Amino acid sequence: MVRTEEQKKRRRELERTPEWKAKHREHQKNYLQKYYQDNKNGSIKDYNEKNKEKIKDYNEKYKKTPQGKKSGRISSWKKWGIIATDWEYWHKKYINQKTCEFCDKVFKNTQDRHLDHSHTINNRDNIRGILCNKCNCNDVFKNVVLQVGEDDLEL
Repeated sequence: MVRTEEQKKRRRELERTPEWKAKHREHQKNYLQKYYQDNKNGSIKDYNEKNKEKIKDYNEKYKKTPQGKKSGRISSWKKWGIIATDWEYWHKKYINQKTCEFCDKVFKNTQDRHLDHSHTINNRDNIRGILCNKCNCNDVFKNVVLQVGEDDLEL
């Protein structure tokens, strides 16, 4: 049976619903167990071993593409404990921000920008703004937060 792109899209959307996942959980579990049994000889591992240079070259090229840079930057933010519900918005704002949101210093390049975040918030968005290195190191928003309160701060 050949599916159209629209049918494939609807199927993917359906498979993301909790109801579908619950109904098909046992089937998925059995499928994965069978897959691992069939492929436990290490075919993926073997492929990776045989193609180290090819994979390395691909990854290096990808990191230089706009999507690769974006993906790497967002991954770094996540590692640093930054939390956001809309990564697209913050990445776009970060790239397009021309000045520090606190002191209005003009950024020369992306190395001058820092996505400032609260280290005390760990259960919701914790981004406070895009700052220059000096303002970020001085933690200028921390002083503002201490005066007005974390929940009252609007950027």
